[in-house]
Amino acid sequence: MLRRTFATRCAEAKIAPAVLKKILGHSDITITMQYYVDVDSEFESSENKNVEDYLMGKEIFGIDFSTEDKSA
Repeated sequence: MLRRTFATRCAEAKIAPAVLKKILGHSDITITMQYYVDVDSEFESSENKNVEDYLMGKEIFGIDFSTEDKSA
């Protein structure tokens, strides 16, 4: 149970799946993502919003993805 919670919290903290696979000692990333990472609906909604903001050119994670020049 603790490994699964740890893996889920790492995923929520944006730890790359390949790094998490290595930390947990798995040979296949499928095992890590299928059996150890549990995505709850709140986290899923948050990630969907980040993708939407990125595609709309908004700021996410403190990075401004808009294409307009703000120096003018």
